Amino acid sequence: MRNHRLSVWTALTALSMIATPSYAAELPFEVRQASVIVQCGDKQGSGVVINGSDGYVLTNAHVLLNETTNQPDPCTLGFVSDQTYTPNSFYRAESVKYVYDEANNRDFAILKIGRRIKGSPLSTFPYLMTDEFSELGDPLTLITYPRETAGSQFVSTGTIDILDQGTIRTDAFIGHGSSGGPGVDARNHLIGIARGVVYAVGASNEATDKPINYQLVDIRNVITWLDTSGTNAADSFITHADPARYQAWQAYVVPTDLSCQLLAKSLLSSTVYCLKSDHTRAVFPNDATFISWFPDFNAVTTLSVQDLATYQLTSNVTLKTGSLVKINTDPKVYLVADSLGTLRWIQSETRVRELFGDGWAGFVKDIPVEFFPNYHIGDPLP
Repeated sequence: MRNHRLSVWTALTALSMIATPSYAAELPFEVRQASVIVQCGDKQGSGVVINGSDGYVLTNAHVLLNETTNQPDPCTLGFVSDQTYTPNSFYRAESVKYVYDEANNRDFAILKIGRRIKGSPLSTFPYLMTDEFSELGDPLTLITYPRETAGSQFVSTGTIDILDQGTIRTDAFIGHGSSGGPGVDARNHLIGIARGVVYAVGASNEATDKPINYQLVDIRNVITWLDTSGTNAADSFITHADPARYQAWQAYVVPTDLSCQLLAKSLLSSTVYCLKSDHTRAVFPNDATFISWFPDFNAVTTLSVQDLATYQLTSNVTLKTGSLVKINTDPKVYLVADSLGTLRWIQSETRVRELFGDGWAGFVKDIPVEFFPNYHIGDPLP
């Protein structure tokens, strides 16, 4: 296993012309006010207020992190307060938590609104509720601050073209500076945040090759990351538009804490272990298993081989409770029901769509055949 560092700023694109939004005027003002311009160090991006009472803002980690030091830069947030849609009320912001893990499509940061530094104060901070059930063909609206608009807010509309591997692809425009801006559905609920572009196979020049799609990170990816801090930990930051539907899958699982006294690896290996109070240790067999339980590798301590050996090795850790999984030799999709690796078969695609939405396939993790004996089959989901 390894720590994931910020390598390059996610590639975005700029078009020579920006199309006029088709239904920008229909957006309520509070929805547009919840979309903020984010300036961290010398980088400019976009963001969205996801909790007005506590002042939490969601953006991309690559907007927050300094590319040289890989540490958070100081940030400023700008809010619009009138129909010019140019930010004129500015606040400091500090980073609360973040992750940059390109290999696993995790590029998120939570900021907390601080003191006002310029412009009129806002009496409240409007925020967006989240909808985790995007559907193909649905309309999508992006509210961002691309450089082409010189700091003014821009609204672009399109449809959801593809749901793939925890991303939403659309024809709505994303430009340099759009990163972290909200994508909303027809009910103005947050479904994802802008991140980059998708070029055709063989495209090599960002300046001349036309993107075939623009790409957002699905909000469910963000929630899954936040929940690595504890059961439903995301609810401290976000408000579900339909909590009953989102939490329906939880009726079939046993929320579990691994009860690791310490996360550790040796000087000679990147393998991470869960050390327990009874002086036993369980091994995380791969990165995917570890990051299903923990937000990043920062808490992993390095011990000597001799110290690790004093803990009796007992088992492999299985993917986190609530994970969707399959193996290459079996087309069935299972829900991990507990920390013992009990798998419950979801018997139809209709059922998995009910529980996890149209983009469910992007959240299915493959269990390598050699690790499958760590799991056992339980009763199918009703």
